[in-house]
Amino acid sequence: MGGSCESVRERFSASRAAKAQERLRGLLILEGSVEPRLVAGLDVAYKRTANGEVGLGVAVILEWGSWEQVACKVAVAPVCVPYIPGLLAFREMQVLAPALLAALREAEPDLVVVDGHGIAHPRGLGIASHVGVAFRKPSVGVAKKRLVGREVARGGRVYLEHEGRIVGVVLARGRGKLYVSPGHMVGVEEAAALVEEMLVPGRKLPVPTAVADEVSKRARTLLRPRDSLAVLDCPSGLTAL
Repeated sequence: MGGSCESVRERFSASRAAKAQERLRGLLILEGSVEPRLVAGLDVAYKRTANGEVGLGVAVILEWGSWEQVACKVAVAPVCVPYIPGLLAFREMQVLAPALLAALREAEPDLVVVDGHGIAHPRGLGIASHVGVAFRKPSVGVAKKRLVGREVARGGRVYLEHEGRIVGVVLARGRGKLYVSPGHMVGVEEAAALVEEMLVPGRKLPVPTAVADEVSKRARTLLRPRDSLAVLDCPSGLTAL
C-alpha cells in the first residue's frame, strides 16, 4: 500500500487540481426542481493502520419520507491524496465514487446529499458539486463547519454570502449549525427546502447523511484494512430511524 500511495502523492498536484475545479465549475447548473422518490447519502470515514490511512466511502440510498433502505455500499481503499483544504473531493472521491457506482447498480436516486460543501467553496466547487457534475445528478452539500463566506440574515433566513453572492443557507440545529449549499442542478432555496424536509427529531444531520455517517463509523470498526479497492455490502443491523 505504501508504494502505490507514494506514486500517487508524487503525481498529485494541488495547482492542477484547483484548475480542474475551476473548469468543472463551468459545468454547474444552479437551478432546478427536484421531487425525490429515492435519495442517496454519502459520507467517508478514515482508519489509520500501520501501513497508512484507509478510507471507507459509504453510499446509502433511501426511500424518500419512509427512509427505508434501498441500497447500501461501502468502498474500502488506501487514501493516497493528502488532505488539503478546498481539495477534499480529490481525496474522498477515491472511495465515494466506487461506492456510489455500486449503489447505482441497485437503485437510481433522484438526489444525492453529500457530507460536505457544494458551491460554498473557495472556487465554487466543493465535493457535493464535484459529485453532482461527475454523476450528472442533482446534489446538495450539508456541512457542519463553514468554509467560506459570512452569515447574513434576510427575510427570516440566514444566508451564506461569499464574494457578493449567496452561496448557501445556514440552518440552526440544536446548539450547532448546518451549512447547506447547492451542489448541482439545484438552487439555493431548493437545496435548503429539501434539507429541511430531511431533518428529523433526534438527528442533527439530514437522514441520508446521518445514516451514511452511522454506516461509515460501524464499518470502520468491523472491516479490515485493504491494500486495494474493495466494494462491499454495508454491515447489517443498521436502520435509518
